[in-house]
Amino acid sequence: MESKDKTTEDFAKDFVKSIQNMSDKGIELALKNRGIENLQEILDLAKKETIEESKKENKKEIDNLKRDFFVIFGIFASLVTFVVGEISILKTIDNMYDKVGFSFLFVSLMLGFLFGIMFLLDSEIIKFKYQKMSWVFSLFFFIGLAFIIIPSLIKN
Repeated sequence: MESKDKTTEDFAKDFVKSIQNMSDKGIELALKNRGIENLQEILDLAKKETIEESKKENKKEIDNLKRDFFVIFGIFASLVTFVVGEISILKTIDNMYDKVGFSFLFVSLMLGFLFGIMFLLDSEIIKFKYQKMSWVFSLFFFIGLAFIIIPSLIKN
């Protein structure tokens, strides 16, 4: 009588439950054959390892963000210093060559400041790009010196 009262859906649910029980027992037997007694302990260890790995990854990401903020702050500080220095010094200079020369010197010093910040935060960048950065810095620096020194030599 009981079987007549059950619907097809009930038979399907019972069938799925029996398959799950068989597969769970099969997994337990397979683990016991390999020397693993407690599946819950293994799951807990796996969770702990996953949590530790995610903590390490999060710490690395936070360190990278800190570096990025220092670089952004360094760029802002160098630009503000450049503008303030340009305004305060160049308004007192009358010679056009001196103004251009000091502008180039300020640009080279600003680049030197930025390169210093990059070196402090990530020295690997400096290792690979040192030649290009030193050429750019030297170019601006020596052009600025030339604009300041050469006109004074020509006057004498």
